[in-house]
Amino acid sequence: MTIIGTSLQQGMSVLAKLIGEPTFLWKGSAVPCIPANVQDANSVMPGGFQDDVQFRLLVKVEDWMFADSTIILVDDTVMTLGEDEKPKPIIGRTLTYKGRLYRITGVRQDPSGGFYQINLASPRK
Repeated sequence: MTIIGTSLQQGMSVLAKLIGEPTFLWKGSAVPCIPANVQDANSVMPGGFQDDVQFRLLVKVEDWMFADSTIILVDDTVMTLGEDEKPKPIIGRTLTYKGRLYRITGVRQDPSGGFYQINLASPRK
């Protein structure tokens, strides 16, 4: 990891403490994170409303790997090893944040190597 990545991780630790140390649940483990870029909107559709929540969580690489040692980076794509030991995309899987289930729509590692950006949406979207 770069010096910038280390500095970012230290700053994220301080920020997490200031905002109450939020976490998300991944495979039954609580993973520390920082919420960022929240868009919570509902769209009108036949029969009611569609939940169009979209937001991003920032998570330190080491924190997510501590909770799930099968997370790997393959050609800039974040994946997890399945039960058959073959890499499987994390995109499309779900996690729980603040008691709500969300579907992962994108994951990328920042250029510093210090954290992942996890993009989330409603599980039905």
